Amino acid sequence: FIAWLIVLLSESNRTPCDYSESESELVSGISVEYSSILFLVIFACEYLIMFIFSWVSFIVFWSINEILIVINLMLFVVMRGSFSRLRFDIFVSVVWNYCVVVILIYLICLFSLL
Repeated sequence: FIAWLIVLLSESNRTPCDYSESESELVSGISVEYSSILFLVIFACEYLIMFIFSWVSFIVFWSINEILIVINLMLFVVMRGSFSRLRFDIFVSVVWNYCVVVILIYLICLFSLL
């Protein structure tokens, strides 16, 4: 689940993994070029992606209780408030040295049981 959560954070461009946006882009980029409905649609799509990822996580991992989708959405909020941005080289080394290794070990164990 933790590897899945890291993938979701990077795919939805949340705090530890938001390298596609820079500070100058946040100040004068999309907020100046778009206004009104177009800005609202783009802004809402980012949060809709988080909601869809939380819904898919709920279906895949915890199809027990519907309240757990709210807990998964709260994980996004906690991650955004808890972690600062990592440098890109540190993030890439963490992914290659830890996440890929853990996922490969999990897959080896899973397929060895079959």
